[in-house]
Amino acid sequence: VKKIAIMPKRAELYERINKRFDKMFTEGAVDEVRSLMARHLDPSLPLMKALGVSPLRAFLEGKISANDAKSIAKRDSRRYAKRQMTWIRNNYIEEILLEKKLSESLLEKIFSLIH
Repeated sequence: VKKIAIMPKRAELYERINKRFDKMFTEGAVDEVRSLMARHLDPSLPLMKALGVSPLRAFLEGKISANDAKSIAKRDSRRYAKRQMTWIRNNYIEEILLEKKLSESLLEKIFSLIH
């Protein structure tokens, strides 16, 4: 068994998180949350606690602006990523650490290490 940790630089990861949420926002995340709200689901369900749902719900309810909803969702996603990275650093002893930006080009390196 080879343990591989893919840990991009934090600034790079945060930038990707921010861009990804912007894309999600423009490509249907708001409509998805609107659909969830229409179903009147129990707010304690894990689905209703998913990253981004609460701030987008607050936006749709008119409690906060779209920019505030995006900022909060991005912040929450970055915090989640930071907790994951901290857990990996403290609990996971990898044999191989890859700190480059995650891309298709890493797949060749990973598979060559496995072989």
